[in-house]
Amino acid sequence: MRAEIVNFKGLSSHADRKHLLEWAQSFENPTRFFVVHGDREVAPYFADSLERLGYTAHAPQYTEVYDLTANRQLERGYLPERKTYTAGGKISAAYQRLVAVGKLLQEVIIRSKGRTNKDLARFADQLKQLIDKWEE
Repeated sequence: MRAEIVNFKGLSSHADRKHLLEWAQSFENPTRFFVVHGDREVAPYFADSLERLGYTAHAPQYTEVYDLTANRQLERGYLPERKTYTAGGKISAAYQRLVAVGKLLQEVIIRSKGRTNKDLARFADQLKQLIDKWEE
């Protein structure tokens, strides 16, 4: 069984966190929740709220493909680029994407704690080579 998350342009739904949690708790023995409600930045936080209540929850991104039977992601999704404005002007979508990848890299590094020294050193060397190449 496969599920695909697609962005339906013009479709909106609104509810507050409290009522959504009450709604989720009204189901009898749910196996998992997919949070596709609200802003894309908020959905992962709501999934975390569900997990703190003991449910399995996931906030998929656009075009993500998920195997419901195996309970695993088959294809990564993406977050469409948004234009962001600051007092100094527009921040480019490419820069926002770079920052997002940097945050992802930081998460990978944190999850790497406990790996062998050899693997950690190799990973660090690969990152350093990439940085050095970029700085040329």
